[in-house]
Amino acid sequence: MLQLVTDEERTLQSQTKLKDTILSTLPKMITGRKVGFPSGSVELDFSTFGDGRMYYAFRDMEEEGNRRKFWNTFGIYDEKKNNQNIVFEACILKDSPACDVAGFLAEDVDNGVVYLMHSGGVAGGYPGVGKTNFRAYQSEKHRRLVDVMHEGKVHRDGYVIGRIDTKSIVERVWSFLLDVREFKDFMRTEEGQLWASSESSSRYVNHDPELSSHDDIENENDRDEYSVEGRGKRRRIPVGSADYVSYHGDIVDALKRHIERRLSIGHMVINTVKVDLCVSQDGIWSEVFEVKTSSGRQSIYTALGQVLTHSCNPKCENPKRWLVIPNGDNLPSDIRRSLKAYKVDVLSFTLNQSQDKLNIKFENVTL
Repeated sequence: MLQLVTDEERTLQSQTKLKDTILSTLPKMITGRKVGFPSGSVELDFSTFGDGRMYYAFRDMEEEGNRRKFWNTFGIYDEKKNNQNIVFEACILKDSPACDVAGFLAEDVDNGVVYLMHSGGVAGGYPGVGKTNFRAYQSEKHRRLVDVMHEGKVHRDGYVIGRIDTKSIVERVWSFLLDVREFKDFMRTEEGQLWASSESSSRYVNHDPELSSHDDIENENDRDEYSVEGRGKRRRIPVGSADYVSYHGDIVDALKRHIERRLSIGHMVINTVKVDLCVSQDGIWSEVFEVKTSSGRQSIYTALGQVLTHSCNPKCENPKRWLVIPNGDNLPSDIRRSLKAYKVDVLSFTLNQSQDKLNIKFENVTL
């Protein structure tokens, strides 16, 4: 479960960690240039990998007499321009749970890891560029929203960009930045404007249920009993559950390539707003895949319902059903029996994050 970070000291520590982590990764400092929209640009130093690559600019807005917030700004550096365009901002309020800024920090209550989050509220001064359309567009691109708690209830939702304490945050920011830029470019086309004016732009928005609970994968014979906090076993996975959520799109893309390597001519891998992936030939679906970023019991329940529902699509003819889950967790016996009974095969994936590359491997799971 993710908890909103609102304590001022904790926010300052987290913002400092975020800034230091990014700056330690971006090697080049640019001075004497402006950053911002034409109507509100400001001259300041920023860091980048170089021309055509990501830049990062930071300001403490309170020190300049503005609202109490930190200004984290990201874009693509163009060395030919004096004024650098902003792709997206992730402003962090210093001590408030208000939801009127797009950026915020959330902490995993199980391990204390803090993540940079974004509501999807992007701006761009162009018709159709906004939070509602961006969320709808991302639903079709496999980036899913996650609920974040505050004072015992869901306070807001947003996209997990990445954890602030590892250098992979730069790669995660770059991935989100490209999604935002793609969306803005799309909205500048005739097709994008037609899409924005249709019902499809607000019909369905994906939320990821994996972080709503952190239940252990208990055996079917486990008794219902009270457990003191901290007792009992905990699931151990190589990457935090919120990290898996942020990598969902990468996992789906890698799975698509994995499937395509074994397909014969005439078959193709496609996706829909609700179906992660399916194999199609002449409009008929022969395989349906549901990708989950957690092997928690509630997540498996959800996945089983989804894959069974999707495989009853009129386009399906006795399709093969697949559940794709993280490697490292043993599925309990009752779950295994259910998967066998409903003829659902299982693939596991392993994430290996190096300094500059994400490797994802898949393998079949024997039930």
